[in-house]
This record gives sequence, C-alpha cells and structure tokens, in this order.
Amino acid sequence: MDQWDDPEVVAAWRRWRARFAEQTRVLTEVLLEAAGVWPGMHVLDLASGAGEPALALAKDVGPRGYVTATDVSDGMLAIIADAARAEGLANIGCRRADAAALTFPDESFDLVTCRLGIMHIPDAEEALREARRVLKPGARAAFLVWGGSPDESGAFLHSRIIAKYIGVPPPPANAPSALRFASPGSLPAALREAGFRQVEEMTHRCVMACPGTPTQVWRSIREMAGPLRQLLARAPAETLERIHEEVETAFQAFRKGEYVQLPATVHVATGLR
Repeated sequence: MDQWDDPEVVAAWRRWRARFAEQTRVLTEVLLEAAGVWPGMHVLDLASGAGEPALALAKDVGPRGYVTATDVSDGMLAIIADAARAEGLANIGCRRADAAALTFPDESFDLVTCRLGIMHIPDAEEALREARRVLKPGARAAFLVWGGSPDESGAFLHSRIIAKYIGVPPPPANAPSALRFASPGSLPAALREAGFRQVEEMTHRCVMACPGTPTQVWRSIREMAGPLRQLLARAPAETLERIHEEVETAFQAFRKGEYVQLPATVHVATGLR
C-alpha cells in the first residue's frame, strides 16, 4: 500500500488538516504571489495533498475560474472534496492523477502549481515536462520546495534529533526526498531542461506559525508523515520516549503564546511555457 493511502495516514491528515493549512499559510501565500493568480483562471494543482494550495486557489480565481486538484491518493482527494464542500467552494474538482503521466489535453490550463510536492515525485523531470505540456502558450508554472539545510530550518528540527538516535542513510542523488531541490538553482535547471523559458527562482525565509502546544505540533508531524511513522515504529520504546521528550523540549524554545514559530527556508521557481 502506498504510504499516502495508508488509512492511518489519511485519517491523521483529515484530523490535522485545518491546523496544517494554518501552519503552512505563509508558504501558500508565497507560492500564489509568485504564480500571479487572477480571477477566472483555470488552474491545475499537482500533488495537492490535503488541499493546499488548491483550496486557496479556488478562492482567488473566483466563481468564473476553476481549480483541478490532483493527487495519487484517493484518501487525500476525499479530504479536499469534503473541505471544499464545507467551505462552499463549487469551483474546484478532484482528479486522481500521476503528475508524470497526466491525462489532460495539451494547452488546457492557465496556470500549474505545486507546493511541497515536486521533490517527492519519483520522475520529477517527466512531471515538469507534463506540466509544461498542459499549459497554454505563455502560461506559467510555479513550484515551491524546501530550501536550505536541515541544520538551519526549524521545519526539520525533529529530523536532526531523530538522527541522533536512529541511523537514517541519506537518499541517493535525485531520489525523492524533502530536500531534493534544496540547493539553489537545482529546480530552475530542471525547469529549463523540461523546456520552460523565463525561469526564475526566489528564496524566502519564512516563519511557520504552528497552532498548538509543542506536544500537539510534534504529534501532528509524526502522525501525518508516513515515512516518519514507519521509522519511529521500529524504534525501541526507551529510544522513542527520549525522542519525544527532546523534540518537545526543542519546540518549546520556539513557542510564542498559542503557537510554535518554526523558521523555514523555501525556494519558489517559476517558468513560462
């Protein structure tokens, strides 16, 4: 079973969806600003996960526009559909789709977006070529990925702590991973290789305001991240207890009121068809 269709993972994303949307709102705003969204656009969002930025896009394009949210997980798409109904958004549809093998006709969309997804797609290069294919001439694609290094990002604070207790070998070069395009210039190079023109990259240092206590924030992270769940499940109980205690203590240093304020670095790369 794919990790994103694991019933426990899907249930966790449903449980924490609203909090995660608030936590990553700053990333959505950065992406949408770079994308240049306007009312009436028809947008394709790749690897939509539990709904962001697809739901935010639907609000921005308005009733004359339309957003197609895609993912390989039926469970995630069901979360998006339910959230859209709850928010009264009738201009968004959900389609199961492999980003590297899209079934949409050529030149179908005014904009393609992807937030924190392209680095996890096995054949990212083909996914970029597909994104370009389905764009109308002169239309834009915008991709947001993690930047920097784990040592400088609060978003990966837990990963640094876990590595002290559990050996995690680095992924092979160009293999799917959170930091696959973290090096500046790597994603723009892939966009140019896929045929995009006027490619640009912007680096942003953001602060993610994670609602809740350090205990709640850590629980949401470990429940939603499929690979992390599997990794921690193999850890001895004593090791797991130490990890929990150290992560929560580390998050406490970033606590401000009702939020844990985690710094993060992201790159946004855009290109035209």
